[in-house]
Parts: sequence; C-alpha cells; structure tokens
Amino acid sequence: IRDSGVLLQINFNSLAGYYGIEAKKIAEQLIDEKMVDLIGSDMHHSRHAHCMRKVCSEKYFYKVAEMNLLNKTLY
Repeated sequence: IRDSGVLLQINFNSLAGYYGIEAKKIAEQLIDEKMVDLIGSDMHHSRHAHCMRKVCSEKYFYKVAEMNLLNKTLY
C-alpha cells in the first residue's frame, strides 16, 4: 500500500496506550519502520488532552519529534 503512494497516519494518543496496548505496539512499530507520514489527534474532550500530555513523556514522542512530524508550536 505504501509503495503505491498511500500515506500512513497514526493517532497521537495511541502512543500513550489510550486505545489499548495492541494499538500502541502497532503505532510504535510503524514509527520504528519509518512508515508514519502524519500524526493526527482525536481531541474531543479533556480526557484526550490529558492523554496527549502523557504522550510527551513517552520515548516514542521523541522519536516522532526526530522524524519532524510534530507541530513544534504545540510543545
């Protein structure tokens, strides 16, 4: 799929395990394999905001920052 030009996106809160451990592992694997093109947020209520703060202390937050996929005005 990716070879045909499809971009891949992960949800930011997946990195904190918000959607379960399996979603977190898949998001981390995609990052490790440098297959992530976009990162989205699912900001609908304060629980999401709280979770996004938690992501900032996760090791994969820094990997995503190194990939230059984050809006640097947000952190």
